[in-house]
Amino acid sequence: MKSKAQAVEALINQLDNGDEVDRCYAAQALGRFRDPRALEPLYRHLQDEDLDVCIDTATALGHMGSEDAVQGLIDALLYHAEPDVKQAAIGGLSHCGGDLAAKTLLRLLDRPEDMQISQTEGWDDWWDIQLQAVKALGDCGVTAAVQPLAALLDSDAGQDIESEILNALIQIGQPGVAALAERVDSAQPRQLRRIAMALVQAKSTDAYQLLSKLLVNSDPDVRIAAAGSVAAGTAPDRLQTLIGLLGDTSTQVQIAALKGLETLQPQLSEGPSDEQLWPLLDSSDNRLCCAALRMLSQRIDLEGSLSDALVERLQRGLSSRQEQEQLLCCELVARATQIDVSEQLLALIEDATTPIQVRRQLIQSIGQRGLCDPATLAVLWNSSQDSSAALRHVSLQSLQVLSNHASMDSAGSLQEPPQEPPQEPPQEPLITPLSLLLSALNGDSVEWPDDSDRGDDAAETGADLEQSEQRIALVSVDDQDNEIKPETRATQPRPSIEQILASVSDAYPDAQDKEVENVIMSSTLASITRGNIEATVGVTQELSSDSVRILGLVDNLPEAYDEFAAVVHTNARNGERMILEKRSEPEQIAADRRILAARVLGDCVQADVVPPLLECLMDDDANVRREAADSLGRLVAQQPTLAGLDCILGPVVTQLRAGNEEMRLSCARTLGALKHRAAIPALLAALDDPDTLVRIQVIRALTAISLGKGNALGVDDHVVLSQVTPDRVTQAILDCQDDAEIGVRKAMIEALLELRRLDLGLLLKLGLEEGGALTQAATQALKALAPEAATRQLIKALDDNDKSTIRRLAMQMLLLIHADEAA
Repeated sequence: MKSKAQAVEALINQLDNGDEVDRCYAAQALGRFRDPRALEPLYRHLQDEDLDVCIDTATALGHMGSEDAVQGLIDALLYHAEPDVKQAAIGGLSHCGGDLAAKTLLRLLDRPEDMQISQTEGWDDWWDIQLQAVKALGDCGVTAAVQPLAALLDSDAGQDIESEILNALIQIGQPGVAALAERVDSAQPRQLRRIAMALVQAKSTDAYQLLSKLLVNSDPDVRIAAAGSVAAGTAPDRLQTLIGLLGDTSTQVQIAALKGLETLQPQLSEGPSDEQLWPLLDSSDNRLCCAALRMLSQRIDLEGSLSDALVERLQRGLSSRQEQEQLLCCELVARATQIDVSEQLLALIEDATTPIQVRRQLIQSIGQRGLCDPATLAVLWNSSQDSSAALRHVSLQSLQVLSNHASMDSAGSLQEPPQEPPQEPPQEPLITPLSLLLSALNGDSVEWPDDSDRGDDAAETGADLEQSEQRIALVSVDDQDNEIKPETRATQPRPSIEQILASVSDAYPDAQDKEVENVIMSSTLASITRGNIEATVGVTQELSSDSVRILGLVDNLPEAYDEFAAVVHTNARNGERMILEKRSEPEQIAADRRILAARVLGDCVQADVVPPLLECLMDDDANVRREAADSLGRLVAQQPTLAGLDCILGPVVTQLRAGNEEMRLSCARTLGALKHRAAIPALLAALDDPDTLVRIQVIRALTAISLGKGNALGVDDHVVLSQVTPDRVTQAILDCQDDAEIGVRKAMIEALLELRRLDLGLLLKLGLEEGGALTQAATQALKALAPEAATRQLIKALDDNDKSTIRRLAMQMLLLIHADEAA
């Protein structure tokens, strides 16, 4: 490509004529380009007056890989005064390879008489050079280095670099392995361990045989090291080798073998037998027992079931006093569906003495196993009111998983012949996982059926019905007498989507080619909503007398203290809000559960979740509103055809205007997933949002909508908007180039790339911006949209710019644009 040749010429010019920084970056780039025209200029600069330029030049010559480059590196190695340049030259020779490089590296195992070597503050720089040479000989696989390396291994000088010498011998291959095999019988355990670890690189029969010999060494630590190399290596019989180590006399070796087998799990076609695992499962060493339990997951994956003896062992493990063992048994029980331990699982969950992590895993197991009987639902409901937030969250997640299971089962049953309708409708409302989630979301109580109506499943749990009902009912604290009373919201009928939409607003902003005006609230319910929003953002918040007095003093300060006064005002209102929002523990639990319920409903597959989430956009709790907006966004992204999602545009747009920072961020994300063109005017207005993250998300949302097909407005839409042209959207994104935040400008660049909109001058300007924060993003866009034109402009910037930092960025961009060709 012509532009690549031009770039190389420009870089050579910088190498010869630029300052020391220019020369460094030019050398690095030329090495990556590997253009033969750069050899001679690079060779000259091996003796550059700047040390960093010499080092970068030696590294660049190594990337070039030609014979001329090798000769230049040898000269630098022998005659350059600086040890750092010598080490860079060794690295270059290693990269080049070849006979000439190998002969030169071999000379470095002993101190060459004709090499100038200095000492730095008592440190002999020769030691570093020798170490680099050992590594390079291994990397190049130089067979002639075996005997010198073996001799070095036995010398005093080789003791400090023993591991590197062993690695080099293994890398060289069969001759190096044979040299190590000769010393196995006489070597000390420390060296044998290092040999075993180096054999992880083994790729030959001789190396595998040597490793097998170390696996039966009398020292357990040597066997452990060998087991690790077997697991991480490529030996063809490594599976059987590790299984054989399960009978080792050392517990640590057995654990190492199990860890190795666990590492190999994705590649295994078979695993240890019951007879091999059983002694380990009953070991008095809990670490060994847990390692064996982890292996059982492999058995379940391979065979889908476990033997009766192993099933019985897992059931015993559920009641173990060792938390890790309990956790592993819980996980396995969840996957081994043949195990019917529902009663035991529920009892452990309800037992307050069971560790939190174990209870959490048990609740997860319920969801994974699809247990959905009344007794199970009751336990999950109770756990969703636990004082532990982790248990509340996982309980609601399990209800969500069960709800999806039930929905899919129901969908499958639609294809079966219809059954005759029941003679009488059920007297009690059906309690389902979804109904419990919605009750948690609304803060409702649950009227659980009598024990006689719950069937045998409830009786099998042995739970006391009276205590269960007390746990099931959602409670709130009366401020006057602290008496705990059930909530009464359950008796209130749920409003329809139309009623919900009407309560938000019945008039939305017109879309002119300007900022969207403030949301107009016209109905009575809309006015109430506006009052709730104002209360949320603190517009009408009443302050205490102390706060009023303090703020009065602050307001009388001179203008120079205005910034301080603004901080005091903000802190005063935040403090008052925290006091007002302080709740008792039951209220806090109920409030947190509502937030978590709003979160997990976004992963449900039923259309029934849309209306309640839509209603939550008007909730008094800002966290509930935010989670509802996020959940609606996930529903749109994962199930865009779900019934009811076509009604969320108006409420989300309203909250984009009136919510706090987190709410606006969630709404922008949701509108991007919705891809409805009617959201464009509100998003355009939000480009001026005071929060950086919101502005970034708004740019992404506008890009997603512009790239999508867009949705046509129907006659029943609550938003009446004029068309906004694509150019208007693109221009609004381009206007973000002056945003003070780097993240916003980076999002703008990414949007231009996705929209395939080229603004060559702007992308070059941002790519060459001081600091280079946007260089990568701008270069990616230029490479995709206009590499030839960008190259010409960057070469011009190299020649015309008097700032070294700009020239450095221009060279970096040239290399990135031509990275594929340079490679």
